[in-house]
Amino acid sequence: MGRFDSVIKFLATHEDPKKRRMNRRTTISPEEVNAVRAQYPGIPNDYIAYLTEIGWGSFRECQYMVYRGPIKPESIFGVDLAQSLQKRVLCFGDNFSGDPGCFLPDSDWAIAEIWHDDLQLVETNKSFAIFIREQMLMDEDGNDLRLT
Repeated sequence: MGRFDSVIKFLATHEDPKKRRMNRRTTISPEEVNAVRAQYPGIPNDYIAYLTEIGWGSFRECQYMVYRGPIKPESIFGVDLAQSLQKRVLCFGDNFSGDPGCFLPDSDWAIAEIWHDDLQLVETNKSFAIFIREQMLMDEDGNDLRLT
């Protein structure tokens, strides 16, 4: 039984089968897991479990995109803007509105978000598993849904 079994069931009932292209995910292989762990020692286990059980890609009709692996914020915002963050940041996904979710490796891999309008870095005090579930639980009107 996987860590994200309830999420897999939730997505099966809350994603539109007619919009598969907007809900495409690919799981990573054991070799890719080893490469990510080697490159980023200490990366959270729930993030790795997500990538192996659910996979990288988008969910809920492009509500959120989880990247294939962590990327530096300069890949998103450019070098000049990313330097203003003043912390080591690794982005793991975004909400299709320019607000990436990220890890703060030097702060025990804390989860934060970067607001695209002012590059404010906001720590969430949540695990990756909780953060990503919350991204799934919003409907188009911002209402919470519950995993069943």
